[in-house]
Amino acid sequence: MPDSPALDVAFYVADEQGLRNSLEKSLAKMSLEPKASVFENAIILPTKRTELGATLAGGVILPTGDFLAGHSRHESPQSSFNQDGSVILRGYLPDRVTVKRDETVIWGGSNMQSHFGHILMELFSRLWYTTENPNSFRIVFQQQWLPDFAYDLLDLAGIGKKSVLLITEPTQFKSVIIPEQCLYLHSARSSLPKIKTVFDSIRANVPKAGSDKVYLSRTKLGKKTAHLSGEEYFEQFYADHGYQIVHPQLLPIAEQISVISAARH
Repeated sequence: MPDSPALDVAFYVADEQGLRNSLEKSLAKMSLEPKASVFENAIILPTKRTELGATLAGGVILPTGDFLAGHSRHESPQSSFNQDGSVILRGYLPDRVTVKRDETVIWGGSNMQSHFGHILMELFSRLWYTTENPNSFRIVFQQQWLPDFAYDLLDLAGIGKKSVLLITEPTQFKSVIIPEQCLYLHSARSSLPKIKTVFDSIRANVPKAGSDKVYLSRTKLGKKTAHLSGEEYFEQFYADHGYQIVHPQLLPIAEQISVISAARH
């Protein structure tokens, strides 16, 4: 991804050194080096509610019941951000293992929300491994279903639908490769270089097309979605100044990426 053009902008702050120190600490948190581990005979479980409130049980375990991986929204298991219905912090021993597969798979993780942003930030947080090791093994998601746009994004990342396996019952595999998360939804602790490789792989498969000046409009969103007061005025203003008016939700994923990639304003 080429560097963005330099902006001739000056920022005035009361404590320049303090700001620099804060930015350095934040950037350090974004320099994680996630690793991948391989476990033989691991079992991937469907999720179920626990007595711990909103959190879920599931993820990947050893035959002994030892918990290997789930899904977290903060690097600290004790964080209050990890107390919701999309977090998996523990496993469970199933009454029996329903399915056994003689294959090696990649643990892709879990995301209980079909929201576009959550798919990008959470379901894709382990896919750095597949961009570094393309066409290796099938990817297992702990999902009952995925929205069509998720399959479209996976396909653009080089992961076809046949390479995706959704788990709905306890399944034991010959081995499971578990990449660590490179993003946490509620934490700055992340690996920007790793997630960038995923998004770059998607963008590389979509040619740029459209105007270099784009206005993303909310005027055609549904009534249940927040609108901007008086946006029709601004939409017309930008159209009069040569901007292409785009309603992203009306375009296929590939076309959305194509238009945004071409834009400079």
